[in-house]
Amino acid sequence: MPRSRSGAVTTDGHITIRCPGAYLRVLRKRCEEDAHAAAPDYLLLADSEIPAWERDNAERAAALLRERTGKPVNAQSYMLPDGLPPPFDHWPRGGGGRRSFVVSPDDTITLKLDGQT
Repeated sequence: MPRSRSGAVTTDGHITIRCPGAYLRVLRKRCEEDAHAAAPDYLLLADSEIPAWERDNAERAAALLRERTGKPVNAQSYMLPDGLPPPFDHWPRGGGGRRSFVVSPDDTITLKLDGQT
């Protein structure tokens, strides 16, 4: 397989890289974000309701983590670990904006090319 200058491996038009720990990091972040989105609006709570909200939100995130473990995760560049080379870095240079990726349970990160779902 040909290798690019950044150390990523190019396969079938996809750009991939393997980063130990990436899957669990991205999965946790995705589950936390999805649990938070499903929660009641934090700003509308009384101070006395906040501890229960935090507990419920943590339980929702843990349930999502158990449900989704072992399945590929769609991610944005900001969810990936720090220090990755382009095009896997958080804010690609040149105004490219955020990029979308799929992170598989074996810690392989694949750049989603235009038109991929």
